[in-house]
Amino acid sequence: MNHLPHWWQNGVIYQIYPKSFQDTTGSGTGDLRGVTSRLDYLQKLGVDAIWLTPFLRLTAGR
Repeated sequence: MNHLPHWWQNGVIYQIYPKSFQDTTGSGTGDLRGVTSRLDYLQKLGVDAIWLTPFLRLTAGR
């Protein structure tokens, strides 16, 4: 029986830190909309999967 490799063994996984990837609001900080706005670019690079690094929303003073 021929075992095919899992997709991730030969795939391209692109790690993104949303805070510094793409800013769509002009705040100087990247955002999730910035990530989604660049999906065509990532597809042209041949990316098979996106790995988002952890992120969270902080309120002022915290």
